[in-house]
Amino acid sequence: MAIVGGGLTGVVAALHLARNGAKVHLFEQHTVGFGASGRNGGMATTGMSIGSRQAVANLGFDTAVRLYGAYTKRSTSSRRSWPGNASTASSPAPAS
Repeated sequence: MAIVGGGLTGVVAALHLARNGAKVHLFEQHTVGFGASGRNGGMATTGMSIGSRQAVANLGFDTAVRLYGAYTKRSTSSRRSWPGNASTASSPAPAS
């Protein structure tokens, strides 16, 4: 069995095949993990790393809405537009 590419997927595939009795040859142009598997892929997200409720709890409603709006570029002028809020939203948690 030939596996081309020694990134995470190639190495794991080779390992599983070998453990199950296959004769495996792994081909990598550079060194194992040289490409994207071995470094940050520079991903950009369109959201915060914490949930909206946690952002409100940590930052206060106004700051969390401003940050959320910057990520989504949509109107956040009412509490109903904030994800996770029911139509009868209660007051946000105080900032810590």
